[in-house]
Amino acid sequence: MLKVVKQKSKLLSYINDFLKIGFGMERLLFFLIVFLILSHLACCLWIIIATLYNPDGSFDGTWMKNFPEYSTKNSSIYITSFYWIISTITTVGYGDISGTNNVERVFCSVCMFVGVIAFSIANGSLASIIQNYDATNADYQEKMNILNKAQKDYRLPLDLCIRLKKSMGYQYKKDN
Repeated sequence: MLKVVKQKSKLLSYINDFLKIGFGMERLLFFLIVFLILSHLACCLWIIIATLYNPDGSFDGTWMKNFPEYSTKNSSIYITSFYWIISTITTVGYGDISGTNNVERVFCSVCMFVGVIAFSIANGSLASIIQNYDATNADYQEKMNILNKAQKDYRLPLDLCIRLKKSMGYQYKKDN
């Protein structure tokens, strides 16, 4: 995880070169990558806690006892655990999967606490990205209106206006 954060600029430059996305989308994409990695780690820890609590494979006294059909299917256990971590982090928390012993309850509490903070940061970041995009779009539209008015008022040559519009459009796409 630390390596991903440390190499953030290199990773984002590769993604930007490939997808040609703007700074706001870079931030959103990086947050999504970090979110998925942390969700995966929490998901694996949730499974490990259940298996360490009862190493004999019976899962008595763990959250996995309620899902005996999953005891032989690793993918089903992972999907159920991933479902739990996503519903916990996003504060939905349906309650169909919950901790049944003290170690699981402590882990659930930590996940809920971290989830609320991460979800709040994500909402704030998303609002900031949308606001930035909206402001940039409004600025671009205002510049285009000024150019159109200047073309009419000062009778600028059409080829000059077309080149200016292309240049402004290129800059707008590059920034977004």
